[in-house]
Amino acid sequence: MIRMRFFTEEDKGVMFRLAKAHEPFTEHVTPDMFLARIADQEGWIFEDDGQLVGYLTLSTFQPLHSALIHATIRPEYRGLWIGMSNLRAVFGHLFNGDCLDLEKVYAYAVVGETYPAAKLLDSLGFQREGLDRRGLKLVDGRVFDLVRYGMLREECPWIKPRSEIRQWLKARRTRVH
Repeated sequence: MIRMRFFTEEDKGVMFRLAKAHEPFTEHVTPDMFLARIADQEGWIFEDDGQLVGYLTLSTFQPLHSALIHATIRPEYRGLWIGMSNLRAVFGHLFNGDCLDLEKVYAYAVVGETYPAAKLLDSLGFQREGLDRRGLKLVDGRVFDLVRYGMLREECPWIKPRSEIRQWLKARRTRVH
């Protein structure tokens, strides 16, 4: 069973190793660069039997009431890595008035590559909002377009009662097939 908890300073080294092993575009990233990128972020790690299988970081922008999320998941856990109860906890934290009380969460996916981010964001209910042309440039000079995805609080299926989430998931599966 996948367990979720907030990450701590002690987790950041193993998070870096996971990113280097399973994230595209990290060949030039050093531990110091990674630590600087996540220094002011909060987020969760996901563990299976005590082993890190993924993490999700969150950069909040106040007073905009929005946040950018980024997830890294080991390939063998993609598609089944988190579970409904963990999704409810994450999105509840993002959109609940007792926690962050955000209006919007957004994320990016690389265009023209076969990376799983776009598929994951679509499956979670994010909407494609726009194209960030040449939004990612690597040290080696390669340039990629990014698709921006967003989810408004009222669009989030994961903060509804479980019965409504199941209906939403069933409708999505029917629509896809």
